[in-house]
Amino acid sequence: MSVIKCNKCGRYYEKERHRKCPYCGINDMDTDRTVMLDEDYSYSPVRNRTESCDLTIGEFSFFTGTKPVTGWLVCVEGNSRGRDYKLFSGWNRIGSSTDMQVCITDDDRISRIHGAVVYDSRSNLFHAVSEAGNLIYINGETLEDSRIITSGDTIEIGSSKFVFIAFCEEGRTW
Repeated sequence: MSVIKCNKCGRYYEKERHRKCPYCGINDMDTDRTVMLDEDYSYSPVRNRTESCDLTIGEFSFFTGTKPVTGWLVCVEGNSRGRDYKLFSGWNRIGSSTDMQVCITDDDRISRIHGAVVYDSRSNLFHAVSEAGNLIYINGETLEDSRIITSGDTIEIGSSKFVFIAFCEEGRTW
């Protein structure tokens, strides 16, 4: 398995499975800007050195991109049907721009910055937020400002429909 890094968005993907970057759509596999990962590229736990407890914890590394998943959006209708989008702690902006955490480029009715799903780790809740002037529907109802969403809720953006699945819920947090 060869994993390469996209020079445009900086994300890693398997070159055998994708002819171009699945996140931003750029085909830069044949240029010298795409780099191969080293053999020792891996995630490894580190020991927590606090005196109060002796736990093994994961370490976030900007190089490896390890970031805990808090939930998913799964496209059930539209051009991206069957595709999932990982959600992380904080703001997960949704739009057609490659700068978005949830980048949907194959739906012409989705604006560059359409809205967001926000995970608040303090309250362990997810919120759907719309950007001014953009329509988002939660379970068939228009989203006006922001609203708490839970697993199984449907989110309609542009011509696409997503089902929201929370990983962090009911006492399970990072």
